[in-house]
Amino acid sequence: MYLVSKLSKDYSEALSPHDLELYTNGGYFYGLIPLEKTLPSDQKFEFPIKNQYVCAPAHKEEMELLYYRLTTNEEEVERTRRRNILRRKPIVSDPLSDVTAASIRDWKIRCDTSQSQSHTICSRSSQRFLPTRLIEILEVDTKSQKHHVRLVDGNTLNEETEYIALSYCWGGDLKTALRKNNIDSYRTKIPWDGIPRTIQDAILTSHKLGITFIWVDSFCIVQDGSAGDKEIEIGQMTQVYTHAALTIAARRARDAHSGFLHERSLPSGTSAVSFRDDDGIQRQCTLTFLSAETEEDENVLDTRGWTLQEYLMSRRLLIIGSWTTTWSCRKERIGNKDGWTLDRKKGDPFRYGGSWTSSENTVFKGTHPLDAIAFFGTHPDCDHPRPADHIVRAEWDRLVRLYTRRNLTRQTDRILAISGLAQVFSPMRGGEYAAGLWVKDFPRTLLWQARSGSLCPRQNDQGPSWSWTAINSTIAMGGGLGRDVLSVDSIKCELDQQSAPFGSVSCGVLCVTGPALDLEWKCSRSTANWKNPGGHHLSYLMPHGRYTNADIRFCPDAEEPDSDWAPVTLLAVETVILKMASEDQEERTLHLVGIGVGHSIAPPMHNHISQSLGLPWTFYATECATLDELMDLARKDTTAGLVVTMPYKNAIIPRLDALDDLAATIGACNNVYRDWEDPKKLRGTNTDWRGIKGCLLEKGDQAGVPVLNKPALIVGAGGASRAAVYALSSHFQSSIIYVLNRDDQEVIDLMRDSQKLSPVPTIIHVKAGEAQKLETPYYVVGTVPDFEPQTPDELAVRANLEQFLSRPEKGVLLDMCFKPRRTRMIKLAEQKGWPTVEGTHIIGYQIEEQWRLWAGEERVKKLDREGAWKVLMDSAEKSPGINF
Repeated sequence: MYLVSKLSKDYSEALSPHDLELYTNGGYFYGLIPLEKTLPSDQKFEFPIKNQYVCAPAHKEEMELLYYRLTTNEEEVERTRRRNILRRKPIVSDPLSDVTAASIRDWKIRCDTSQSQSHTICSRSSQRFLPTRLIEILEVDTKSQKHHVRLVDGNTLNEETEYIALSYCWGGDLKTALRKNNIDSYRTKIPWDGIPRTIQDAILTSHKLGITFIWVDSFCIVQDGSAGDKEIEIGQMTQVYTHAALTIAARRARDAHSGFLHERSLPSGTSAVSFRDDDGIQRQCTLTFLSAETEEDENVLDTRGWTLQEYLMSRRLLIIGSWTTTWSCRKERIGNKDGWTLDRKKGDPFRYGGSWTSSENTVFKGTHPLDAIAFFGTHPDCDHPRPADHIVRAEWDRLVRLYTRRNLTRQTDRILAISGLAQVFSPMRGGEYAAGLWVKDFPRTLLWQARSGSLCPRQNDQGPSWSWTAINSTIAMGGGLGRDVLSVDSIKCELDQQSAPFGSVSCGVLCVTGPALDLEWKCSRSTANWKNPGGHHLSYLMPHGRYTNADIRFCPDAEEPDSDWAPVTLLAVETVILKMASEDQEERTLHLVGIGVGHSIAPPMHNHISQSLGLPWTFYATECATLDELMDLARKDTTAGLVVTMPYKNAIIPRLDALDDLAATIGACNNVYRDWEDPKKLRGTNTDWRGIKGCLLEKGDQAGVPVLNKPALIVGAGGASRAAVYALSSHFQSSIIYVLNRDDQEVIDLMRDSQKLSPVPTIIHVKAGEAQKLETPYYVVGTVPDFEPQTPDELAVRANLEQFLSRPEKGVLLDMCFKPRRTRMIKLAEQKGWPTVEGTHIIGYQIEEQWRLWAGEERVKKLDREGAWKVLMDSAEKSPGINF
C-alpha cells in the first residue's frame, strides 16, 4: 500500500481536516505523526507531486499523534473532511522516564491535596494501618543501580509512614522468598542479586517516586510459616492495599523474574520507511498500522485470580503496561497516561465506567460503583449517599464471574483469593458471609450456575457442595426472577481461622425447608447429553412404581462420576407464581411516564384490561419533565405501577428501592411495581425484552421458532438497546451483535452493561464503511427515534444500515419506534425486501407480565388477551399521533 499525505507547511495544533488529504490504494491506516518540519516524498508515487510529504517517526517523545483513516472512497474523503482529528501521544519507550515519574508525582500530589473535596473517594480511613512487615530502601549504588534494602517490622514505624504495594504474577516458587530460616538475616540486608527482577523494578520505581518503603507478599509474608500465620496475613490484604500510597500493577511482567522497566518496543505490524530530507540526507521513519486506541496487550497479570482483588482494593494504581504507564485513582480511572490512550481489556472490572448516582450534589458523581463500594467498605460511617443494595449485589455477582474466569496455582485458594473483596463488600452487603455467598441473599443465591465450556470434577476440599467455591468453573450468579419458596433453617460454616471470617471453611452445613420432589437420575459422561446445553433427564417415580420423564432440564455444575439410576431430591428455590393482589376495590392509577408520551396508544388497551378484570384502575400517559417529578408520581399511595420510557429507563434505577436481577442484568428498567411484602417499596424490572422477542418471532422463516446462532444488528445504544441485547443474546443465542450508533460513549456504556450477561455477547461498534466486511445479520432491531440523518455520524449509520439491508440474505427487522408507525427504517427495509414488524406490537407482548406484577397471578389468568390486542391495534390505526 502506498501512502502519501498532503500537509500544509508549518502546521499548527489547530490543524483542520481541510489542511490534510490522504491517498492510498485501499485499506485503512492509523497512527500518522507529522514531522516538526515537513519533508518531500519520493517522486515514484503515482499521485500529484505538489505538496506531498511523508510520515514522521511514531516513536518521537512528546509529539502529538494525528489519528485518522485512509480511504479511496470519495464520499468517505468528503465525510473525513468534516470530521475532527483526534490527537494521541506516541509510545514512550522508557516506562519510568524522568518526565513520566514527574507526572506520577504530580498526579499523586493532586490526589492527596484534593481528598477533602473532589478526591474524597480516594482517602484512607481515619484508622491508620501498617503491614506486619515492609521492605525498607536504604542506599543506592548509582553505578550498579543496586539497592541496599532490608526487612522491617511495621510496628516500629510511624503510623503515617507511606509505602507502596506491588501486584504481580509469581510464575512459580521463589527460592529467595521470606522463610523462617532467612527472616533474621533479611532484617539486616536482603541480597540485591537474590531479589527477582520484577521486585527489583518495583523497588527502583518506589525509590524514584520518593517512597522508601514497599510491601511485596513474597518478601513480607513468611512463606513456610504455619497456615494460621499466612491466613492472618491474607486476612489483612484489604488493609494492605487500601492503605498503600499506591499499588504498582506490573502488567508487563510475565512473572517475578521478567521485570517491567525494560525499554518498550513498538507493537507488531510496524515497518521502516526511508526518505530524503531537504538537504538530501537519507533518514528513516517508522509506520504502524495499529490504532492508537487499540486495547493494551493482555498480560498474565490479567488472568491470575489473586490480582483481581489487589487491583480492586487499591485506592490508587500505577499500571506499568506494554505500551503505556497509567495513573489510576478512584476519582480518575482513565486519562492520566504517559503515551497512547488505550482501551482496557475486557476482563478489567473498570473497563466500562458508569455512575451509580443521579445526584448532582455529591463528590462521588461520575465514579464507578466498585470504587464507591470500596470507599464505604473502609468508611462505613460516612454520611455521603451510597449505592443502592441492588447495585452492590449486581457488582458482587459480576465480580464473581470475572474472578472465576481467572486462574489459581492452588485451587484451594479459590475462597481465599476473593476474601479481601468480600471484606470490602461486607459493610454494604451486610449480614453473614458463608463460603462465598451472602446469607441475606439466600435462598436465591443458591441458583448459581457453572458457565465453562467443559466441566471439572467436584472438589471436596475447596468449599461446601452448595457453594460455587467448590467448583473450578466460570460462575454466573442466578436467582431473583421469581418468589422464594425455600426457607433457610440454619447455615453452619466452620472457619479454618476464626480471625478470618471471609476466609476458607473446613465444612459447611445448610439446612432448608421447602417443596421437594424425589427423582431418579442417571449420569453417563459418555453420552452426548453430557455436553448438551439441554442438560440431563430426570425421571419421576409414579405411585404405581414406574418412572416417568419429569420434563425437567438439569445442567450439572461439575463433572460427576458415572452412575446408574440413583435417587436424588429436587428442591424448589423460586417460583414465578405471584400471590393475588388485595381484593379491595380502591381506585388506583397506572402511568406511562417519560417525555413525549402524549401520542401513546397504550392507555386504551390497559384501561380495557382493568375493566375486564373488574378493577377500578385507570391508566394514563403522563409527561414527566424531570426524574424528580416522575418519582413524586411513583411514590403516591394511589399509584399501582409505572411503564417507564425514554429518557428514564437508566436514570430511574438508582432511585428505586429494589431492582430484580433481570433488570440489573439488562441494565435498564421499563416497569415499576409495588413490593408484595412491603407496598411502600418500589421495585423495578424489565419487560421490554419480551416485546422484542415476540415481535421477532412474528415474521421470517422461523415459523414461531427462533433462528439461533446468527449475528444480530441493533440501531442505537440507549436504554432500549439493553433489552434488545438481552433478548438477542439470551433467547436467540446471537453471540455477535453489531451496533450502529452516532455516539461512541453510548456504545462503550452498552458494552459495559452487557458484561453482566452470561455468556457475554461480542458487541461490535460498526463505524463508517465497515459494514461491507461483516456477515449479514438475521435479526435487526431499531431502538432510536425516527429522524432524517443530518450529521456525518448520522449519515454513516444510515449508510451502514442500507449496506446490510441491500444484501440478498433477509431476516426480520423490528423498529421499536412507532412515531410514526411507518418509520424511515421500516420503509427502507421493505424496499430492500425485508419482513418488518412495527413497534406498536411490542406493547402487546408485554401485557401479561406487566399485569402479573401489578395485579397478581390469579387475575392475569382472567386477562382478555385477544380483546386487549384488538383495542391496541384499533388505537394504532386511529391515532393521528403516529399515523403521518
